Amino acid sequence: MVFTAKPFIQGKFTVITGPVGSDKVALVASFLDHLVDSGYRNDHNVGVFRHPADDLNPEFIGRHQVQVTDNLDSIFQSITPQTRTVFLVGAAHYTSPDIVGLADAVVRSNRDLIVAGLNLDSRGKPYGYMPNLITLADEIILAKAICSYPGCRSIEANRSKGQELNFEAFCAHHYTNECPPIPKELAGSLKLYLGPMFSGKSTRWSRELNKVKKVGWDPIVLNYSRDVRDGNTDRENSGKGYITLHNGSQLEAVLVRDGSEVKNYLTSHPNQKVVFINEAQFMAGLYQTIFDLIPQGYQFHVDGLSRGFNRGKFGDIADLVCLADTVDMSYATCVVCGDPATENQRMKRVNGTVMPAHYDDPLEAVGGKDTGKAEFFYEARCLKDWILIGEPSLKYSLPKFNW
Repeated sequence: MVFTAKPFIQGKFTVITGPVGSDKVALVASFLDHLVDSGYRNDHNVGVFRHPADDLNPEFIGRHQVQVTDNLDSIFQSITPQTRTVFLVGAAHYTSPDIVGLADAVVRSNRDLIVAGLNLDSRGKPYGYMPNLITLADEIILAKAICSYPGCRSIEANRSKGQELNFEAFCAHHYTNECPPIPKELAGSLKLYLGPMFSGKSTRWSRELNKVKKVGWDPIVLNYSRDVRDGNTDRENSGKGYITLHNGSQLEAVLVRDGSEVKNYLTSHPNQKVVFINEAQFMAGLYQTIFDLIPQGYQFHVDGLSRGFNRGKFGDIADLVCLADTVDMSYATCVVCGDPATENQRMKRVNGTVMPAHYDDPLEAVGGKDTGKAEFFYEARCLKDWILIGEPSLKYSLPKFNW
């Protein structure tokens, strides 16, 4: 459950992602059934669009006929002033980056957007522009499949492999290893704790850490080595440091800079398979490290910002969503209006004047709410109160929908 001071009443972006054979489309069909049966959907207020490569018979999703097109301009032109909710199904198949701008325009216009698409390709890489769409998401639903490895029967399969149209779903273990099924408690996994600053994600992450310790596991905690807010020094190599939580408590952590240092540390400590990673958005190359280590039985708990202050990708976070088994997403409270806050509003001082950050400002600027010392500091804001000076104009623009 996500607690908010006020209801989520603005446009909301939901992403449904998973492998072949998962229930992505079934979830969409069920939602459409609900919209029709409840009397919400009429001829004008819901637009459902699907890429033609998403299915051999893409014209129907369940009992609902949909618009099949790979033309983004056509989708944009079909969204009328009466359209309140938009579905984009098979989103991973759109090959133009404009799919991201279109999605952003829909949400910024105060409309609800539901996107469904594949998470990973057969090589284990994030599929198409799905990470860019996930970056903008306010809610993420992970759809799972049944592992195709003989005798496995895991219902947590989230990877696909095969050729052309002959793809099958596999759990992380059997995607890499051709061996008999293993006990569930020995299987590798990835749980993400995401949200804007001041949303409580690190608190929930630390509560999970305490639970793991109580049952007798020996977890290792890793923190970004350039996070100097807690008295850590900027280190070239792994060393001891601290994480200070918002409640004032401190956790001892090993300081690492990127995915290669994470991998080096873990391979030199092979008995520590439960791994908690803080500030993951700063760690370059983390995706490949976690991808390689999950099949070896490592269980990762990772917290980080879902997107940057510019609403763009931040490190490997969105790629990791494509790989994740669980995503725990949260909101903060907007400092302007009290609505659920999804955005990291970066502020800065210029000659003593506080102003919103500029689009060209560096993405990485470790900070907090220390307005007395930091050149940059952050506030939690909803999308309507979020400001980014110098942001380029979007290709697509829609009039605001008034609920």
